[in-house]
Amino acid sequence: MKDVKFSIVIPVFNAEKFLTEALDSIVNQAYQNFEVIIINDGSTDSSIEQAFQYKGRIKNLKIINQINSGQGCARNVGIEHSSGDYIIFLDADDVLKKFACDKLNKFLKRNVCDVVCFYYEIYKSGKIFDGYNLFTKRNSLISEARERITHISPACWNRAWRKEFIDKFEIRFAENLFFEDALFHWHSMVMADVVDVCPDILYTYNVREGSTITSRGKHFCDIIKICDQIKKILEQENVYHWYNDLYVLYKYNEIKSHYDLIDYDLKKLFLSQIKNAILFEEMQIYIEKENNYKKIFFYLYVARFLQKIQLGKLIFKKLCKLIK
Repeated sequence: MKDVKFSIVIPVFNAEKFLTEALDSIVNQAYQNFEVIIINDGSTDSSIEQAFQYKGRIKNLKIINQINSGQGCARNVGIEHSSGDYIIFLDADDVLKKFACDKLNKFLKRNVCDVVCFYYEIYKSGKIFDGYNLFTKRNSLISEARERITHISPACWNRAWRKEFIDKFEIRFAENLFFEDALFHWHSMVMADVVDVCPDILYTYNVREGSTITSRGKHFCDIIKICDQIKKILEQENVYHWYNDLYVLYKYNEIKSHYDLIDYDLKKLFLSQIKNAILFEEMQIYIEKENNYKKIFFYLYVARFLQKIQLGKLIFKKLCKLIK
């Protein structure tokens, strides 16, 4: 196979404190057959002035301006403007390893796939940690879609995506919502024919205070809408009947984990917003598949809070069986 051209998509919003580090990591790439697409998502600081300074240092650099619409929208714009064989998503506060594109090019010349996963490291408080490589350090194809969904981190920056595949199935990020990666993750992992693993650390993920991951405000309620969109995509692709149990486990475990993490003052708001999302038919599947006592007990509390008496009785029976 010929050399691969990459499209590196970077959404930018008020990233003046760390954007140059991200762009320097691109300038220093050992393999240079790529284009860089920066989407300025309505920044009000000097981010874009910094980006324009790289016009002479990055050969194929596109800078696109839009009103502030969120990362999902920005990444979708990047996809629409990309012309590479594979797309890499880089967050403005992260960096690519020097040989990232080189190693991916060599790998993809030997292994044609819709998606290639790679390892990453985490930089936090001056220390580097192993990434959450949820495909368990494997070095081979991930052929089962269920395994892809559950064992690969849903973040979009730990993979390279074949552009033709993304366009064929119109795979896009959720817009105007947080946790937008999850929709992209589910849709792509279900529809991909071949998902492979490049067993190298190619990305540094920086954990910073104030980021979406570390802040725990009202945006946590967005997970409910994200789950609804995932279900719609599965139904649209006529595969929901294959993955309904996996989806239900995902949905209700995500609801619980986000409730656990959200700021204490917002917990009642969160519960009130999930009222219409708690479906009796889905809960029947959930309590049949889930045997974690604490997770099920949480939904007994939810049923009581939302005054769903029939649901409460169903959950109570399950808990009694677990206790026995």
